[in-house]
This record gives sequence, structure tokens and C-alpha cells, in this order.
Amino acid sequence: MKNLRALMQPHRIVLMALFAGLVIWCALALNWEWLPKYAPLALEGLWRTIWILVVTCVLGFLLAIPLGLAQAVGPWYLSAPARTFCTIIRGTPLLLQIWLLYYGLGSLFPQIPGSGAASSGPTCARPGPMRCWR
Repeated sequence: MKNLRALMQPHRIVLMALFAGLVIWCALALNWEWLPKYAPLALEGLWRTIWILVVTCVLGFLLAIPLGLAQAVGPWYLSAPARTFCTIIRGTPLLLQIWLLYYGLGSLFPQIPGSGAASSGPTCARPGPMRCWR
């Protein structure tokens, strides 16, 4: 009863009405003819996203446990590299990490020979879909 009373406050009723109006407008005014054509691609993308999520969670967990144990109870020669790795990874914005992975270190240090995309392993020489890891 208390939760229902909290939901029926005037500002929440107005917000629910606005949301319902937005949903009704989207259902009636937008063009949905494209949906049957692209639904299989959307489902494939959803499946791939969930698969990547599961794999990265498992790999992250398998990496986090040894790193955490090395930092907490490991000897100095294990805890120092683990602490350095975690400090660098946690202290760098994720967008910058993705940028470095996508464009490679050659774009960050172009003056250093051998740091281009051709010599740095699996990176993208040119940005764009399906141009990576060839």
C-alpha cells in the first residue's frame, strides 16, 4: 500500500502520462515498415552483443582474481606489476583505451619507427567496419 501511494504522487502521474503519450505517438506516427526486413540482423547483433558480454565477463573475472590476489597477498615482485597494471587500466578512460586499440600506438607516436599499424600486430590500419585484423 505504501509503494502504491508513492507511485500516485502528482509529479509521477504526470511523468507516466507523458511516457504513455510518447509510446502511443511512436506506435502511431513512426514508420515501422523497415522492421521485418532488419529484424534478423537486429537479433543477430543482440546475440553477438550478449555473447561478447559473457566472454568478456568470464575473461575479466579470470584476470581479476589472480591480479587481486597478487596485489593483496603476493610477494613484491608479483604485487608491484599487478598494482601498476591496475593503476594504469583504472586510471585511463575507457574511450582512450578503445582508441589506442582501434588506431594502434602508431597514431599516438608516429615519429617512432616501427610503431605503425603494420608492425604493432592486430590493429586497424584504416578506421572503418571490416578493416580490422586482416
